[in-house]
Amino acid sequence: MNNIILSNYLSDEEVLHSKRVQKLALELSTYMGYSAEDSIRIGILALYHDLGKSQVPSRILTKKGKLTEMEFEVIKKHTLSSKKLLLKHDFPLDHADIVFHHHENVDGSGYPMGLEENEIPIESQIISICDYVDARTSVRVYRDSVMTELEMSKHLLELIDKKFRRDVSETMISLLEENLDFNQSLLKTNEKCM
Repeated sequence: MNNIILSNYLSDEEVLHSKRVQKLALELSTYMGYSAEDSIRIGILALYHDLGKSQVPSRILTKKGKLTEMEFEVIKKHTLSSKKLLLKHDFPLDHADIVFHHHENVDGSGYPMGLEENEIPIESQIISICDYVDARTSVRVYRDSVMTELEMSKHLLELIDKKFRRDVSETMISLLEENLDFNQSLLKTNEKCM
């Protein structure tokens, strides 16, 4: 798969979001000490983490405000759709499973399976926190307000051992606080993609 095929599945905004998540996942996994090969693998999976949103009606994806319970159930199916699409494109099962689990929370409150702590692949947690950070620090069609890096760092502290693993959270906080030109590098990614 490549970016051209990705754009056949997702809206321009979702493609840009996926590219930002990929870039952040590459930075975070490298910062965590992963080899270049493993960081690239995590980055590729991050790029395709929301591929299954192509199966979600755009009226739900772009809805401003809170989703209904039924709409949220439809959104939750995107993880299985992503897994199926990756398998269709010959990704190994363990790689597709990493994408499948990127909305699991360490306290068991996530989806699709309600996994807890070490049941969740760490690569899924890396993609999850990158997805979360980008979704809240970038303007999206369904929400205009964004958090700064400092606000995000404080917010992530509250989510340790709830949504994210401690090691992944603390490393992301360090990455944000060291100000590796986080938003500027993501903005440049946006400009290159347009």
